[in-house]
Amino acid sequence: MNVNAMKVAAVVTMSCATVLAAPRWSAEKANAWAKENPWWCGVNYIPANAVNYTAMWDKTSFSPDVIRRELKLMTDMGMNCVRFVMQYKVYEDDPDYFLDTLDAFLALCDEAKVRAMPIFFDNCGFGAIYIAVGPQPDPLPGWYAWGWSPSPGHLMIIDEREHPKLERYVKDVMSRFRDDRRIMLWDLFNEPINGMEAQRSWPLLRKTFAWAREIDPSQPISSGVWNGNKELNKFLTDNSDVITFHCYGDPARTAAMIKEMKAYGRPVICTEWLNRPRKSTVGGCLKLFADADVGCVLWGLVNGKTQTHLPWGHRPEKLPYKGPWQHDLFHGDFTPYDKSEIELFKSVIAAKGGSGVVPVGGGRTPASSVFRVHENTEWSTSYGYGLIDGSRNLPRVLLVGDSICNGYQGSVRKRLGGKMNVTYWASSYCVTSRPYLSILSTLLDEAEYDVIHFNNGLHSLQTPNEAYERAYGAALRLIRSKQPKAKLVWCTSTPLTDAGKTAKCRELNAAAERAAAKEGVTEKDDLFALCDKFDRNADWRDVYHFKAPAIGRQADQVASVVLKALGEGKGK
Repeated sequence: MNVNAMKVAAVVTMSCATVLAAPRWSAEKANAWAKENPWWCGVNYIPANAVNYTAMWDKTSFSPDVIRRELKLMTDMGMNCVRFVMQYKVYEDDPDYFLDTLDAFLALCDEAKVRAMPIFFDNCGFGAIYIAVGPQPDPLPGWYAWGWSPSPGHLMIIDEREHPKLERYVKDVMSRFRDDRRIMLWDLFNEPINGMEAQRSWPLLRKTFAWAREIDPSQPISSGVWNGNKELNKFLTDNSDVITFHCYGDPARTAAMIKEMKAYGRPVICTEWLNRPRKSTVGGCLKLFADADVGCVLWGLVNGKTQTHLPWGHRPEKLPYKGPWQHDLFHGDFTPYDKSEIELFKSVIAAKGGSGVVPVGGGRTPASSVFRVHENTEWSTSYGYGLIDGSRNLPRVLLVGDSICNGYQGSVRKRLGGKMNVTYWASSYCVTSRPYLSILSTLLDEAEYDVIHFNNGLHSLQTPNEAYERAYGAALRLIRSKQPKAKLVWCTSTPLTDAGKTAKCRELNAAAERAAAKEGVTEKDDLFALCDKFDRNADWRDVYHFKAPAIGRQADQVASVVLKALGEGKGK
């Protein structure tokens, strides 16, 4: 293999190093978010026909008709949010299937006028732990949550060698849906440090917050306070945009927790409650949440295979169970466990202004919020030159771009000969593509760069400007965090022969400039301005691409800008 001219044909791995990224939301931003949204009242949801969350998502058992019927019960009460665990193993088996299935579930939520609160990881375990795709085991009658499947499972949580896979999962899902209005909040980790060898889940917890900040979604992120561990609770409340907590205590305990959580000066949501045997009841607690303007998400909608009407720790030998239901609001035939509870929900929600959720519309991720998933043909090529020969100690520039970059990179390399080595990555993937940050992260780990010239945009012409601006900013932050010593130059995308596409290109360049300003990137290579002076008839070979003389002029400017950034401009 010729490592002096290294070609990266496909990149499928990611660095799992902690990446500096967007800061935690300010209290002002979080409270502004709360004012823009209704009072949240909903359920922790799993379909009645699913024995665990693997069954909810698996190819063999995903049940949109069941989900639609059950979510209608929420619509009828005025409830407006669902919290649920996403199962990593289903994603691992087929990422595209999982993302499309999550999209389909969000469409069902939207139809029911409820927003979603996805959970990436879950440390809880009950009874038989079964984590494998495909048909799931039948429930064992009398055993609370028999066959439960935590995500991703204990071994992957404690084995840090597995964490790069989990990083890809978090970033892939969050990148796809980070501007999706059907998602109200990302719950990163359910009850961290719960279960076996609890303290060993700390590394994944910290990394998950870092990965989420790198993606910088438009929705808030959180992980709920659930026990008395002071170190854990400080970490969670210091890093969550919105304060979330679990409370299965009686009204006095619930009121105390509400007071404690509201003292942080941020929006508060109780993301787990309702344990009738322990006096966490609808009659005793619902109005406490409403009066304090604290959102509340109880456990369980329709009783089913998880058998969560039983108390924690219930076993078959204790049957028949004759006590009050622990969780859940409805029997499997949709009759209420307690009709007065349903009526109370309706009246309290109505008094708080009703659901307040307006459907986004459409059966799939809305065009206004999704990033570009695929073009008909995707391509990616990368070469690194002078890695081991006598020139290896020269300064190095990384050229990042698309087919325009692919056109000028060879000429730039000639112009920099003897002064700088060149690595370049040209691809149809753009900042609004799901794999983009993953591939870019790998390239940034390949070498230490003195200058990075960043050109991106022509493959985002169908992307809303706001989404592009956010994605562009995330890419700049990744570059800065991975290569803090490099001089970063952002480059405008080039005009086209089509007037409409050129107008859109101008808008994307303006969005990129706003993102660059926000991230403190001041060095700019204005290729748009250069090429906009070219002759549309003489200098372009098609709508997008240029003829050789024009490419030469682009290379002249790129090389000049790169050398200036390095401190070797004209006259030096």
